[in-house]
Amino acid sequence: MISNEQFELRQNEIEMKIEKMAEREGLITSDVGPIYDGVGDACAFLSSHPRIAWVLKEPYDVVKDEKIEGGGWSIPRDCFMNDAQDWSNRTWQRVIYVMYGLRHNLHYADMDYIRDNWEMGKVLREIAWINLNKMPARKTSSNAAVKMAYDKYWKKIVKEQIDLYNPDVIVFGNTLDICRDAFLEEMDSPIEYVDREDVCFISVFKKDGRLLVHAYHPGFRYVKGVKGGEQHYVDSLIDTIQKCYK
Repeated sequence: MISNEQFELRQNEIEMKIEKMAEREGLITSDVGPIYDGVGDACAFLSSHPRIAWVLKEPYDVVKDEKIEGGGWSIPRDCFMNDAQDWSNRTWQRVIYVMYGLRHNLHYADMDYIRDNWEMGKVLREIAWINLNKMPARKTSSNAAVKMAYDKYWKKIVKEQIDLYNPDVIVFGNTLDICRDAFLEEMDSPIEYVDREDVCFISVFKKDGRLLVHAYHPGFRYVKGVKGGEQHYVDSLIDTIQKCYK
């Protein structure tokens, strides 16, 4: 069993590899640096059950005159561990609702609104947050652009993160198709489907004792008039993980 100190040491080493890769490939400029991901609270993550990682596309910071800027900071340290953090980010909010519901055996209608209960956001401290691209980008991006960055720069580092975090459950926010070859064989088929308006909303795989949940991105913009919305997203993920994880 890895200790908190060993875990944090290895996570720091991964951050150094991210920085060195970005420097070597000329991705760092005077205006742009990596945005680090991972785990905010090693003790909370290592003692959580099940251990859950979210794999998302890429972070963003500042865009000025169509130019991407920013970086040089850490999502888990500077945001998730920040007692004054504003949780208005839609992606964070939906992850909070899912994780808080899982940890407290609640559904969306049973929970407070995050704006009324900031403490709910602390649940992000016990997850692994992994972006397939480690450099700041725009708020929306194509899978093709993310895959290009992942394949060219970050694939080995993402694998190292997964090896370190060793999650029991991985929730892919519309990212499994980008990194599928690292987690599944071509012949692997889902063990579970969850439909939304006759469209496959969640597909679930089991591989090497790990639950892989392929779902819409938590920042997905719901079309006006479509049934369910945020509540359906949150409750579907809670129910799916509770049902399929043993």
